[in-house]
Amino acid sequence: MKLSLERIFRALASLNHPRAIQIVADLALEKKSRWRHATENRNASILAHGVKPIGKEGFEEMLQLAAGFMGFDLERESNPIPPLDARWF
Repeated sequence: MKLSLERIFRALASLNHPRAIQIVADLALEKKSRWRHATENRNASILAHGVKPIGKEGFEEMLQLAAGFMGFDLERESNPIPPLDARWF
C-alpha cells in the first residue's frame, strides 16, 4: 500500500498519534496551513520534483517547521539536520 505523506499523517491521527493530530489540524487550515505551504515549496524545489531553488529562508522555514511538529530538539539530535551550506548549490 502506498500513501502520500499527508495520508500517512491522517492515518496516524486516526490512531491518536499526538504529532500526527497536530499536523492534520494544521492541514485543516487549508490555505493557511504551514505544513502544506512547506511541502508545496519542497515539491516545487530541486529537493523533490521541481527546479525552483528553496533558498536559505525556505530551508530555515522547513527546518523549524519539521522541528516544531516532530518535536525535534535540533541541539540534541544524534543526526541533526545540518545548517544550509551555500556550497550545496
